[in-house]
Amino acid sequence: MRLRHAELKVERALEHLHSLEGEMEQYYCSSPYSVQRYNDLERGRHIIKVGLKEPSDRTYLLVGDFAYCLRGALDYIVYSLVVANTGKALHTQVQWPVLKHTNQERFDSYTKGMAVEAAHLIEQFQPYQGGNFKEHPIWQLHRLNNIDKHRRLSVFENWLDMQFPQLKKTDDVSRDAERGEITLPLSLSQTEMRLNPRPAVWFGDAEEGLRVDAKRLREIHWYITMEVFPLFAPFFAEAVR
Repeated sequence: MRLRHAELKVERALEHLHSLEGEMEQYYCSSPYSVQRYNDLERGRHIIKVGLKEPSDRTYLLVGDFAYCLRGALDYIVYSLVVANTGKALHTQVQWPVLKHTNQERFDSYTKGMAVEAAHLIEQFQPYQGGNFKEHPIWQLHRLNNIDKHRRLSVFENWLDMQFPQLKKTDDVSRDAERGEITLPLSLSQTEMRLNPRPAVWFGDAEEGLRVDAKRLREIHWYITMEVFPLFAPFFAEAVR
């Protein structure tokens, strides 16, 4: 038993990531934003109205397909480790555990049959190992995959990065993300506005506090490829020979 099948899933995930990055580039090239500035005399405010188009439906599908393949690669590792250790095909459920807190019973049931040393390695990659588990790349990958199984991934936030270099912290400026408005006093209607024409687009779930962009997906892929996979190669060295 070798890691080759898991590696194929990782490679497929990378293909989806490349397609996603291409889709996002098309999105940016389509000028997906609009900005209107006008004075609302009734409100006594200068209004900056921001409009943003949603990314394409294909964008969401590619994020989900990426997560499915890369998450599956971790399960393939576990299956291969158990088969390599027991010498026989499996008919029981094993998978890469993704735990936000210690649960030895569940961990043991998911990794039953593999070498003890391999299980210890997997334990080191559990999201509860130090820091905020929600920031762990494997936790984020796992949750993206689970969300996509049941519903469309949502855009957590997409907003233009706008700056007003002439404004002071004491100026009366308000921002209403729901209405897509920034309002200023009429006296500041001529203030300079600078913006980054590439809106930030985050995928995930607002209630869970999960949000990842294409850059973060690439970081997650790198983590699985460069930090996780190499540590398990020695368990298959004999099979390769």
